[in-house]
Amino acid sequence: MLSWEDVYKQYNILIKSIVIDVPPIPRNSPLAVSIEDLYSLGVAKLYECYIKFDHLPLDEFMYLFSTAFLSALSNPNDDLKLDTNQVLSIIPHLELSIKKSPIAI
Repeated sequence: MLSWEDVYKQYNILIKSIVIDVPPIPRNSPLAVSIEDLYSLGVAKLYECYIKFDHLPLDEFMYLFSTAFLSALSNPNDDLKLDTNQVLSIIPHLELSIKKSPIAI
């Protein structure tokens, strides 16, 4: 069974690689999400996945989380509007995380 600490540590490694590549956000842009909002969305999705999949090995869990996070970014709710450049800079990191998984197709 996974521990929250292990999962959260892996998430921080992933999110740090993402944050480096996210383009600067114009302060007056209505279609931009701050790094803090992106991080919060990821933690919320991480916890949601943790509740469902804490019985899986870490690599399988991170595959499912990356897929769920990518889906959340692709279909944002009304409160979260990502700038196209932000989404395009994040997707390669999540896809790489998915491809590294031994269960990736």
